[in-house]
Amino acid sequence: MFFLFSESIPQNPSANRDSQVSKAVYKFNRSIAKVGLIRASDIIRTDDPIDFLKFLLGRKKLFLDTEQAAIIKAILFVVETMPINRNGSDSDNGYFRILLPMLDETIHNLRTEKLRGFVKREIEALDMLKQMFLARLSLGFGKEKQEGISAHALSLLARQKDIRSIQNAVSAKKLETIKGKTNSHLICSVSARAWLTKSIKSRLMPIKNRNQINDINTYINLEYLNFFEGFSLNLALDRIELLSSVQGPAVYQFIDKQTKETIYTGYSKNLLERIKVHFSLINFAEECSLCIHKPKTTDSTKAVEHCRSLIHFHMLNEDGIDFKKREMKRFIISDKDEIQEELESYEQKLA
Repeated sequence: MFFLFSESIPQNPSANRDSQVSKAVYKFNRSIAKVGLIRASDIIRTDDPIDFLKFLLGRKKLFLDTEQAAIIKAILFVVETMPINRNGSDSDNGYFRILLPMLDETIHNLRTEKLRGFVKREIEALDMLKQMFLARLSLGFGKEKQEGISAHALSLLARQKDIRSIQNAVSAKKLETIKGKTNSHLICSVSARAWLTKSIKSRLMPIKNRNQINDINTYINLEYLNFFEGFSLNLALDRIELLSSVQGPAVYQFIDKQTKETIYTGYSKNLLERIKVHFSLINFAEECSLCIHKPKTTDSTKAVEHCRSLIHFHMLNEDGIDFKKREMKRFIISDKDEIQEELESYEQKLA
């Protein structure tokens, strides 16, 4: 997981944060503090799942550990923002790839616990948050982008109790249905984004440029998305050649398909050749997927520094090694000396 990663690379000080993002952060934190003052008996009766989650965060009586709470807080903030053009949307794929699996894991863990206190309500609230999160991503410009959104999903993002306000907005021509489709029940994404950021009481923050999304990533402790673009690949010999398009240094991870745990983290300046070496040593295609983190910068020196920073973070935060990890590390040792050399150089600079 990448939370607390922002300690590994220079952060954007809050004093230099975009003014609109600062206002959104202040409003968000204030809403958590405000809901946290509500009596528990009253919050139980509310039918607003988002207020319920903010109540739990605000009261600091967390049903989650610190990292899981950070995940929920990050997603809560993301669903209160809305990219209105491609310049403010380049992190949506990262949110989908990182935050959604973490949310699914949190929900799964709660379902397996014995019933206690709020647990049923917690699961319901997190399920609703997941629906809102997917709706938000469908209106962005990432891979999950859709041309239209259902009235129900739009009402969730607008935090409306039902779809009456959506129907009224369509009648008033503030919202447009997708043209060219008979009896369409989908709202045009373009009009939905405008409506969410301009025409409702709980307006979402419009994200217009890269600086704003960078500040948001820093606030939710996913600053590494400002420096890396990532993608995943199911490992197979006939797909390895796809890595030829990844030029220059990159950090890669082997992810266990069942547990979703990181089995191995490596760094290479020639990714295709390195992965071929791994395949020649042990065939783990059925067990693992490959996650690539490629620096966005075209400056080779900065790219290497960013990779060193990320690999340094993983080395410092590595958990206990289970049997599968030991087996993987026993076979995959080709880049051990290179990584150690890079880390020693990086640590000397830190010192």
